[in-house]
Amino acid sequence: VAVMAENLAGILRQALSSREFVTLREELETIDSYMAIQKARLPEGFQYETEVPDSLMPALVPKMVLQPLVENAVLHGFADITEGGRIQIVIRRAGEKGLYIEIADNGCGMDREKIAELYECVYHPELYQKSNIGFFNVVNRLNAYYGDRYHITIDSHIGEGTKVIIVIQNGESSHEDSSR
Repeated sequence: VAVMAENLAGILRQALSSREFVTLREELETIDSYMAIQKARLPEGFQYETEVPDSLMPALVPKMVLQPLVENAVLHGFADITEGGRIQIVIRRAGEKGLYIEIADNGCGMDREKIAELYECVYHPELYQKSNIGFFNVVNRLNAYYGDRYHITIDSHIGEGTKVIIVIQNGESSHEDSSR
């Protein structure tokens, strides 16, 4: 219970921080805290791994932009899976200053209708479904900071899992970063 409380406190500190941007290392630490809570709740439920070069750890990303996607993988992708699940985060350089971010799971997957509904959040945010609020918030934040310099792709197949890929063309935000 103490470890779970400590992890929850870390997540809340990050969420409530006045900083708009955090290092990739800090964002991954927030995800680590979230995953520690989930693993305590479902010890045999899934594995979690990251592939991120040390050279990218200082890169700045909007705070809490990846954690909701991981949370969606746990809550929706593994809703009916009690063991054998896997979540993998792969981050690498895209071009000179950009980032390629991939969050993949081997969960239940989504049908084409659900994927289309999520894309509505991207292309028509005024029509979003309240059931997609985590994804909607991620997309809104990416739009606000990167405009047309990012792209998001969802690849999912029923029974095979889901992969969300975000490519940020230029790591520099169009807004002033309050943490600099």
